[in-house]
Amino acid sequence: MSRLKYLVIIQIAILVMGITMVSIPESNAKPVTGEPYIDPWEIDISGMPDLSSIPQYEDGPIKWTPVKLPPECKSADGSENIIMVSRGSSDNLLIYMEGGGASWNYQMVRGKIPVFPLNWLTGKRSIMMHPWYGELKFFYRMGIFDRLNPENPFKDWNIVFIPYVNEDVMAGNREAVYTDPATGRTEMVYHLGHVNATTAIRWAAEEFKDPDHILLCGSSAGGYGCWANWLDAKEAFGQDKPVDMFSDCGPGLICPPGDAANDLQRSNWGYTDIIPDEAMSYLKDDGQIVWLAEWIH
Repeated sequence: MSRLKYLVIIQIAILVMGITMVSIPESNAKPVTGEPYIDPWEIDISGMPDLSSIPQYEDGPIKWTPVKLPPECKSADGSENIIMVSRGSSDNLLIYMEGGGASWNYQMVRGKIPVFPLNWLTGKRSIMMHPWYGELKFFYRMGIFDRLNPENPFKDWNIVFIPYVNEDVMAGNREAVYTDPATGRTEMVYHLGHVNATTAIRWAAEEFKDPDHILLCGSSAGGYGCWANWLDAKEAFGQDKPVDMFSDCGPGLICPPGDAANDLQRSNWGYTDIIPDEAMSYLKDDGQIVWLAEWIH
């Protein structure tokens, strides 16, 4: 009975937070310039390490090596960014894009949404603003990253792991300023997911020469990132080189046509900049990049 009582209290608390959130006005949010932050193909990657400096996997659990991206590749809070690399024993390459939600208003940037009660109460973020290498290397050891599982088809693959730290489904190339409607407090967010992902892919194409098989994959927001960066992967590895894609748990999570979120995503992330002119008509009324599937096919 006591357990039921606590469950009821928790549900009521979440409901109250949800009602409170409904009463909070939509925050002001706007890009700094309305122009792309930088062309990811013009970023100098010569300062990134050679593949030979990364240990070759021999035996035991997966071992990750952090690789710093160039200084232009910022996390959402403006700090430096990294990718993680694990060298396998085969000539196959897996590029994985991490998932993690998205933000396009102040409440979401600060994690003040009722889905995350603790974040709502404390004001702490529910979405990563910069990569925590210690946490990432500990967490990503299972599933497709489990080198000890004989049934894992990727157990001997080379893996490039792209952390999710820009809150823009890895499709952004903008600086945006978010304003708290209650206090007027402002916060700069670097939505550079596309910049970071494309730079990482360029480095992978430079270091992993002519892989037998290339798989671009991701989950949730990273699943959207696959759609947003597949064309760049094709360009990086060469148009004649097949780049397979597996987008998990991303497509289908879309805002309905006419929703204000669609316009905020376009302006604050700038994701339409990465879409070829001949593909723009495929975005339909809601402007979601998932519809690029029809153009790609």
